[in-house]
Amino acid sequence: MSSVIEGFRGRLDITLRRRELIPTSLGGAPFSDDELAVPLQLNFDEKLPIVMSFHEYYRFLERLVTVVLGDASVPLVLARVRMPSTIALPTILLDPRVALFHDLDVESLELQRRGLPHLCIDANFRLYSWSSADNTFSVHWVGADTRQLEPESLKRIEAVIQTLPAEFHQFIDTRPGQ
Repeated sequence: MSSVIEGFRGRLDITLRRRELIPTSLGGAPFSDDELAVPLQLNFDEKLPIVMSFHEYYRFLERLVTVVLGDASVPLVLARVRMPSTIALPTILLDPRVALFHDLDVESLELQRRGLPHLCIDANFRLYSWSSADNTFSVHWVGADTRQLEPESLKRIEAVIQTLPAEFHQFIDTRPGQ
């Protein structure tokens, strides 16, 4: 069985960042001296900038997943998350049609093997200094039997992606069945 994979790929770019005030909840992280010892020993690589915070990423996910779940043709969404314990997930990410993972590839391939269409939000954003992320992202539809998303659905997804400080492009790929 063939699958169509279509969507958007890109990379965050700090030079495209717009100035904005970002509402957030203030509070102290519940770290003890022992919990801080490990992060303080890590080597921070500041060559690759942190372009967005956890709060901004969760706000982006909330907007995107809300748009996607409003489209009846998308039965399931897989999203990459990195969860700090001090930030609550947006409620929409707890919807039963949303599955949260750190690595989407294995889960997506299994759904593809079963012929189950789904949307992947694979954002590898560097959200903290010692992250190994590279600020790349892919928001893509994996359709069974060459089924594609409607052009209007892709436009709504693209409109949300355009809110990111990023360069991105649209792609389409047809793969033979697994």
